Amino acid sequence: MMQALAIFHLMLALWEPPRALPNSAQYHDSISRHALTGAASTAQQLLGLELVLVLLFMLDVFLEVYALGFNAFFGVNAPPRVLENKGRSNALQAKLWGQARLILVIVFFADICAALDKPNGSPRFSRPLRPLYLICLSETLKRWSILLFHLMAQLRDVALGTGIFLGLFSLLGLILFSETNYYSASIP
Repeated sequence: MMQALAIFHLMLALWEPPRALPNSAQYHDSISRHALTGAASTAQQLLGLELVLVLLFMLDVFLEVYALGFNAFFGVNAPPRVLENKGRSNALQAKLWGQARLILVIVFFADICAALDKPNGSPRFSRPLRPLYLICLSETLKRWSILLFHLMAQLRDVALGTGIFLGLFSLLGLILFSETNYYSASIP
């Protein structure tokens, strides 16, 4: 259920209207005053819906902290997970993913509180972080992100080797074909 709510939270960006810019003549010329008022009320309704979703996320994280215990959730040594019955290394990863969820929920809540405080809206800094919360909830996405993180070193080496290879062949081509008069001989 939490994954479905996280997907819905991610999809809220499809309905969020653009923020009203008071100094933009193009914005006011293309949209009537009625549509501008409608966009502001839609933004407030979506902000309220997002607040409800973030409060549900917060409740989920706090229930996990309560179920595992404060020391087990935030402790340095990772005890075996009571709920998931995993090994020690997987328990540390699960604990770190849980802590990442907690940090994301706090960031979401702070962003919504800042947006509620401003009547015209404020820049929303947490919107790019919405996919990270979904990753923290899904085991499959966690595995893919860990795999991608471990592959970054190999991908960097491949990109560096390809860049060196292309650079050497480009330099070799410039050296070999710098003395040819192909272009000047073909022009009558």
